[in-house]
Amino acid sequence: MPEWKTVKLAEVLRHRKGNILINNDEEYSLCRVQLHRRGVVLREKKMGSQIKTKKQQVCRAGDLVVAEMDAKFGGYGFIPNHLEGAIVSSHYYLYELDKSKITQEYFEILIKTDFIQNQIEAKGSTNYSSIRAWEFLDYEIPLQSIALQNIIAAKYLKHSRFKEDLGIELNAQLNYLSQLRQQILQEAIEGKLTAKWRAQHPDLISGDNHASKLLEKIKAEKERMQKEGKSKRKNHSHRSLTLKSLLICLQNGCGVGLEKQV
Repeated sequence: MPEWKTVKLAEVLRHRKGNILINNDEEYSLCRVQLHRRGVVLREKKMGSQIKTKKQQVCRAGDLVVAEMDAKFGGYGFIPNHLEGAIVSSHYYLYELDKSKITQEYFEILIKTDFIQNQIEAKGSTNYSSIRAWEFLDYEIPLQSIALQNIIAAKYLKHSRFKEDLGIELNAQLNYLSQLRQQILQEAIEGKLTAKWRAQHPDLISGDNHASKLLEKIKAEKERMQKEGKSKRKNHSHRSLTLKSLLICLQNGCGVGLEKQV
């Protein structure tokens, strides 16, 4: 397999300069570069008369745009096709890819895998976070042939789709689990979970074993313990007894009206 080589971005990017003069009577699309390398989106559309700075840069689809002040926070990405002709101020740098040396798909992988971001953060200052156009071109990336870049991009896309599908399936399973938990709780309250057992053991849920009788015993025992001063933690004891009452009622299928009996 061919050895990897490391090159500066200046070898695969060209900083494109140049401005247009805004026409007050025309409408313009303004770009916004999202932080944390989340891409470039439309900020808003404005008439030229609403734009104060009359000198702006025109974006082309496939341009790499870097925010001067926000590059340290991942403020850079590629201009999508639908933002062809959009404008940005002079606080952004526009770079053209040399497509004979590097593909956009491969460069996007480098962006996502921190090759560039780590270099920006390492050279950035806490007091002055902006970068210059030439500084960005001084960062280094691993580079291979176009053919190998295409292979890497295809494999990366395949695994990314698999990861996305796996995430969707995981969320679906978690949702099903939540629904199952709610269904089990509802059936427990309605006494459905113990219906067969109660039908097979009627003697264990009637007479002195009936839920109402057991609740009376619990109340009587609680009152006796309180009188004797053996209830050290009144609130905790009350919660424990209430829980016992709930379990007994669920076992006997009484469910409804439990809180009125306790």
